[in-house]
Amino acid sequence: MLLTTSNDVMKLNAIQPQLKTISDFINNWQQEPWQFKEERLSDKVIVRLLSYKTDTFTNRSWEAHNHEIDLHFLLEGNERIYLADSSPLSAGEYHEEEDYYLLEGTSARYITLNSEPGKENFLLLWTQEAHKTGVQDMPIANTVKKMVFKIRN
Repeated sequence: MLLTTSNDVMKLNAIQPQLKTISDFINNWQQEPWQFKEERLSDKVIVRLLSYKTDTFTNRSWEAHNHEIDLHFLLEGNERIYLADSSPLSAGEYHEEEDYYLLEGTSARYITLNSEPGKENFLLLWTQEAHKTGVQDMPIANTVKKMVFKIRN
């Protein structure tokens, strides 16, 4: 299922070559051992392998990007990711080299990524879409391992 707008369908069409690059990488990647932290897949795609413990909503940070689209692929664990339009949130300083800025504010909208077979484990975030990752979905924190693909817009 993909629930989206016609505008987003047009944006998806524009990044088809990058999505093909990502798909090829995932299909050929060997999960063990974890041999990389960051790898450039093309002039427009970088993949980062992340591992961290989930935490409470208060202890995680909002972020958004000006030029990079994020595609999160959860490999182990589960995490709640809060989502918001960045415009009503209070934006902090923009870090140009890493293409991110932190935000302050709140949102009750979230999704849960889960690595169990058949569960939703991918999330595509457009530029300017604020997201707060790594929020624990259960009373006890768990370790998340995931790939984040950065697609240069």
